[in-house]
Amino acid sequence: MGRMMKGILEASLWSMACCLLAACDVWEDAADVSGSDDAQPMEVRFRIVLGSETATRLTETDEAGTGWENYIAMEEGDFRFLLFNTANTYISQLTILSIEPVDDSAYPQEYEVTGSMEQPVSDFKLMALANWGNTNYPTLTIATTMADVCGTTYAYTLPFVPSQTLRIPMYGVRTYTNQTFVPNLSKDLGTIDLLRAMAKVEVVNAIQGATMTGVKLNRYHATGMCAPSGMYDQTTYSTEVHLALDSPSVASPIDFRSTAAGSCLIYVPEYDNTSLGTTPATIALTLNGRAYTLYFKDYESGQPFNLLRNHHYKFTIVGFSERDYTLQYIVDDYTDKNIEIPPFN
Repeated sequence: MGRMMKGILEASLWSMACCLLAACDVWEDAADVSGSDDAQPMEVRFRIVLGSETATRLTETDEAGTGWENYIAMEEGDFRFLLFNTANTYISQLTILSIEPVDDSAYPQEYEVTGSMEQPVSDFKLMALANWGNTNYPTLTIATTMADVCGTTYAYTLPFVPSQTLRIPMYGVRTYTNQTFVPNLSKDLGTIDLLRAMAKVEVVNAIQGATMTGVKLNRYHATGMCAPSGMYDQTTYSTEVHLALDSPSVASPIDFRSTAAGSCLIYVPEYDNTSLGTTPATIALTLNGRAYTLYFKDYESGQPFNLLRNHHYKFTIVGFSERDYTLQYIVDDYTDKNIEIPPFN
């Protein structure tokens, strides 16, 4: 436990653990066909990963997605697996033979994908897209670039509660070099991690006997980007916002929804809190009849931070007085910290 001060915010990332699938079949002809003129379709296998309870990272806390946050509409074919060359230009779409959850849970966090690569090449990039909406995926031609695909937007539906019909768009990519393919051998391509396109914001009232009401988010975007910007080689954690150019921030506050666990929760597209001239997003709430405002900032340094895709921002209120409140945040391996903030009028 760290030192106690006023004002805390928990920001933890939904995670994406890496698991490798080692699977190959017996083969007879070991001739390398990758890149040859008479190349024949080759079977490939890989896993797409959304999160794991045992996930770890080097620098920040991982957190597995829960419930419908993990849902992919496989039965509706709401996914695409696209092949690009190392110049980031479209090659072809992977023909999917099967997609199976790794476990039998209600909301699997890993899926095993088997597909056919029609024209095997030694160097390529595999892009995984899910929940973009079958009418929302871009039209693909030989001139399509990865940037074109990543420029796809999605509409933010109010209220957004992840469900079978309201799904979070996801994106992942991995680069492969010096790959060889041989007849009758199922090629293992390892793991592709997926990022959710939305930020998750949660407010928890941990004060016994206190009543929290009217939790609202001020400022958000009505349109988001299905994919991050410039992430063309390997799925990693987003550090910059990717905003739709035609989506100005909406001034009308939107309500958080109450959860069965007693917290208040909302999912929103990414939001820029740090650029010059921007109107920052804030959280308004009432504690025992008195209004308070929570800010998306590091309360120790005063530096604001953006709302980024695939991040979970959790504010836990552990105390309040007539003029201020006390929050709690946890970062980096769930280490507790408390910080002082000035009084609010």
